[in-house]
Amino acid sequence: MQLDCDLFVFSDNDKKYSSWEMVAEDFSAYQQPLDLLEQTEDFVMFRSGEKTGVLIWEDNNLVRDRLAHANLQVHHFVGICDGCCEGGNYECVNDRSFMRQLLPIAASPMSYTTDHSPLLQPFLGHGMWHRAKFRDWMTVSFDSPNGSASFDLLGVLVRPPEEPKSLVVLPKGSNNETTQLDVLRPFRTLTGHSILAEYSVCV
Repeated sequence: MQLDCDLFVFSDNDKKYSSWEMVAEDFSAYQQPLDLLEQTEDFVMFRSGEKTGVLIWEDNNLVRDRLAHANLQVHHFVGICDGCCEGGNYECVNDRSFMRQLLPIAASPMSYTTDHSPLLQPFLGHGMWHRAKFRDWMTVSFDSPNGSASFDLLGVLVRPPEEPKSLVVLPKGSNNETTQLDVLRPFRTLTGHSILAEYSVCV
């Protein structure tokens, strides 16, 4: 929640992976402020400092539909630990089918952070532990009046083989655009994953 956004929307299809008690423990472990605003069987709304979070326990597609019905645009999409391998959700939010549904409600440009993507990693087969490089640029078509979106790689957070205890941001954009990868550096240190990419997406 230290990314440059005001409202954070999280979805999890299985509450056992993200109960309110687990969320509170995480915030406490990182000594971050946390205030519960509302809690029901289906969601919790909370505040951390000046930022609002909503955790909804339902399918990713239903959460996306809620955003569309509320006329909200997604300014930063984070497809990390989305549940496709760990449980909690049954699909990969980084594949083409989910992207086709997400892009019509994306701001243009939208920041997009991922650690695994069958669309943007040039290899056969996919999995979140794969260490292949990310594509520098790609156009993806989807079903909407706009038709397509371009994905431009801004930077990659990597763990150099010669320095296994450090994480380095490699700028990839033509103008060395700034990224928010440094904000996610503690998360990568915690999980041990060695690659994370940020794209600018123009619809």
